[in-house]
Amino acid sequence: MPDLTTDQKTEIATNSLRGSKCSEDYVEWCKAHNRHRLTISLVNEQRDSNEQYFDPIEITFFNEDNAIEHFSLLDEFLDLITAQENQTWGYPERDNTEVVERVLNPIKNRLLGRKE
Repeated sequence: MPDLTTDQKTEIATNSLRGSKCSEDYVEWCKAHNRHRLTISLVNEQRDSNEQYFDPIEITFFNEDNAIEHFSLLDEFLDLITAQENQTWGYPERDNTEVVERVLNPIKNRLLGRKE
C-alpha cells in the first residue's frame, strides 16, 4: 500500500465519519477509531517470571503520526543515553556537562525543529 499524504488520510477519515456514530466531529472519530498506545515498562529478564518493576507508563495518541513522532523521540533519547561515550552521566564526582550536552542537545534541536 502506498504512503498516504495527510490530505488523503483526512479525506479517508472524513468519509469514514459519515457512517460512524461520531457524526462529523473528526476529533471524536479519532478518539474512537484512531487510537495508538505508547507503552514504556521495565522488565527483569533475569528471572523466568519477567517481573515488571513498575506499572507500565502508557499514553494514547489519537493520531498515528503524533504517536510515531513521540516514539521516535524516546527511541533517539534511549540511543543517546546508552551510547558508549555517554554512559558516565550521573556520577557526582565527575563533570558531566559534556555528556549532558551530547545527550540533550540533539533532543533539544529536534524539539525546536532544527535539523542537524
